[in-house]
Amino acid sequence: MIKAVLFDMDGLMVDTERQSDQGWKFACHEQGMEMPEWLLNDFKGSTKSSCVEMFNKYFGGKLEYGHTLGLKTQFVKQLQQKEGVPAKPGLFELLDYLQKNSISAVVATSTERATAEKILKDIGAWRYLADVVYGDQVVHGKPAPDIFLLAAKKAGVNPKDCLVLEDSINGIKAGAAAGCSVVHVPDTIAIRPDLLKHLTRAVVPSLAKVPELIDKWNL
Repeated sequence: MIKAVLFDMDGLMVDTERQSDQGWKFACHEQGMEMPEWLLNDFKGSTKSSCVEMFNKYFGGKLEYGHTLGLKTQFVKQLQQKEGVPAKPGLFELLDYLQKNSISAVVATSTERATAEKILKDIGAWRYLADVVYGDQVVHGKPAPDIFLLAAKKAGVNPKDCLVLEDSINGIKAGAAAGCSVVHVPDTIAIRPDLLKHLTRAVVPSLAKVPELIDKWNL
């Protein structure tokens, strides 16, 4: 029985991953280096400390993380001022469905509190949410299950009765490790089909398809 839905944010609720990717590539290019796609993909769903570790390991001191992050952040800020932060297709159709059916909606995001709150309020999703869990509220970030276990606790629901919606492999692993049902909604990352089969209950092309899954499973 699905009693709560636990949302990732970036790349799942909002189309920010592409903007972030552009920002990292710009920041590295400005310093005469290139940011590989695999590193961008490994960043998705990871905590800041994990990103710092991966960044330093790859660039080996040739680039400084804090300075590069500053360039990236400024680029993304200007891009979002120009084009906004687009909500993903089907988001509000799903949020309306959850509200009508008294199913709690909780966001579990690795993004820092100030940024996440602004995005969720700007797109109009904040009023639908029972709670939000941020990456700095848990000891271990995704792919550890901590953030989804805390989100389930805040929803007042057993993890086995929670549905996790994720676009990244780190998030999918975290949701599965927490004992939740996991649905993959693809964004920018191609994930191996065998991993998806093992870790997810379903794969859907957009959030608009989630209500029919919940109806089916709850019946």
